[in-house]
Amino acid sequence: MNYDFSNLGAEQFENMVRSLNEKKFGIACEQYGRGPDGQREFVYEGEFADGDGTLVSGRVIGQVKYKYSTTKTDDYAWLTREIDRELAGFQEKEEAYRPDYYLFYTNIVLTAVKDRGLRDKVCAYVEKKNKIIPHFILLGYDEICAMLDNNRDVATAYGLVLPGDVLSQLLPEEGTDPAQWLKKYLYSEFREELYTRMEQAGSATEQKISLEKVCVDLNVLDRESGNTFKIAEHIFQLGGGRLGYQKKGHREEPDREENMVLIGGPGKGKSTICQFMAQVYRARTLQKMGCRERMLDEFAGGPGENGKGLPGRVRLPFEVVLRDYAAWISRREETEDISVLQYMRERIRRIAGENVPARVLRELLRNIPWIFFFDGLDEVPESSNRREVLRAIHLFIAMELRELACDYMVIATTRAQGYNHEFDEERYRHLEVTEFSEEDCCRYIEKLFAVMEEQSVRREEYVRIMKEALSDSITGRLMKTPLQVTIIAILVKRGGKPPHDRYSLFREYYETVVSREKQKEIVEMLNENTAEECGEVRLISPMDTIVRDKTWLTAFFDYSFSFEYFKKKGMKWPLSILVGNQFVGYLDCKMDWKTKQFMIKERNIFHHDFNDCKTIDRAIEELAAFHGAKEIIEKS
Repeated sequence: MNYDFSNLGAEQFENMVRSLNEKKFGIACEQYGRGPDGQREFVYEGEFADGDGTLVSGRVIGQVKYKYSTTKTDDYAWLTREIDRELAGFQEKEEAYRPDYYLFYTNIVLTAVKDRGLRDKVCAYVEKKNKIIPHFILLGYDEICAMLDNNRDVATAYGLVLPGDVLSQLLPEEGTDPAQWLKKYLYSEFREELYTRMEQAGSATEQKISLEKVCVDLNVLDRESGNTFKIAEHIFQLGGGRLGYQKKGHREEPDREENMVLIGGPGKGKSTICQFMAQVYRARTLQKMGCRERMLDEFAGGPGENGKGLPGRVRLPFEVVLRDYAAWISRREETEDISVLQYMRERIRRIAGENVPARVLRELLRNIPWIFFFDGLDEVPESSNRREVLRAIHLFIAMELRELACDYMVIATTRAQGYNHEFDEERYRHLEVTEFSEEDCCRYIEKLFAVMEEQSVRREEYVRIMKEALSDSITGRLMKTPLQVTIIAILVKRGGKPPHDRYSLFREYYETVVSREKQKEIVEMLNENTAEECGEVRLISPMDTIVRDKTWLTAFFDYSFSFEYFKKKGMKWPLSILVGNQFVGYLDCKMDWKTKQFMIKERNIFHHDFNDCKTIDRAIEELAAFHGAKEIIEKS
């Protein structure tokens, strides 16, 4: 299994390796503490089994070298410099002091590529430089991990606790793997979340698109500080330390920076990046629990190039899609438990087929770091049971996690519209998902077509067209989010080139967005007080041909529209509201680009049956989001 040594530091790492060697050599292994050690951390003289199991004897000296991740020197230069120092020290010693076997331990990963890997290069260097020690044995990260696998008591003593260690203590039945249900749950979730939800952007490709192949880390803006950074990379780095109530204790509130609310319009990628981060943590946890699979390796590397953004510590991820949690609560009887903890138990039972006792789950919360994703607050209407959902979340954090001194992080997501700061700004950092940079957009385009188009010539042509569209002043404005780029990519695949005139582009774009929202399967209204849906809604421009042909409009829709209305002084731009096959009124609106406010100056509904139509409200919200509005203002 893989372990994270970054939190140990040099002293604890040396102590841990000495403990492992005491297990190997027994009490006859003489240990040395910190300070000038004479090229030794421990010494042993006698018989022992070498790496091949052959019994050998002689004088053994062990040395431990820990390289901090902040050290700028590359691994080869750093290792050879440390080895030179040790060999020089032995050169000055009497011959009787020198060992027959010198065990040189390091936390560095010794890559195994023949001749070019770090292991072969350093071993070649040692062979060239070492003329005094018969057996110089280099032991790196992988060898130490193997020793810890065989000595779990040492691993747990130094905080390298795995879920299986906790479960073994709680469920000590002989002949069973107590962590099997957790492996099954995590693996089932991992397989279920392998693919992006591309169907929400329209039919991009017949094949499923693997999430790790197209995911690009998102830029977010801290509303308070004004700083911009990559969210996944930041969370993986922050999650490498001890957080939450384990860091602060029961009486103090966790640091605000550890818990975040991601705010962004539809299609900005906030849910997808959370899906990806959860997958990375699942992959890392499964690897540490002994699972081996290619797909785990592909996710476990993080979102960046060359492993940049690799999680610094294993955290058990738990995703709560809030619309599903809200629906689950609505189905419960009044006397039944609706807590997040109970929801976790039922999810695990449904997916892994195991009825996990609450005490076992609480012990995992107490002993293992976690990261919780509460996704899509905007999809739980205020008119339903949003208040109950939020109350359950806040109780879970303030009571369960506090009592258990849990090491945790929370990431919540929501659209800006309808968000009333239900997550306290004093306890949660509010981060706004920003638009794609040109560099990120190009990376996403290349990744997307790498899986959307197998034929290389066509793929290169599509990428060229997309990059031309990005540089175009019209289409470039509609390529600022992952969803927008995906929709333009669909249009390119369908027609070879996105429409260049604004109207046609918007029409195709808007129809795809409408299709996406229909496919999202917003949960049915959750209580009796919720207004009914009223059919598909279209907001029709006054210049649309369907409106401009008065004879056709009157004959088929019994609806008239006066051009003079928007030509007179104080020009208005009314959008006709088409619900299903019926025009029910018009909407006069304006976008204030300076304040990012979408202004509804007048809403005139002719048919009173549609006064409370929630689908009209959603169509207005979608239009406002399309224009990048941060809020909707309606004059009373």
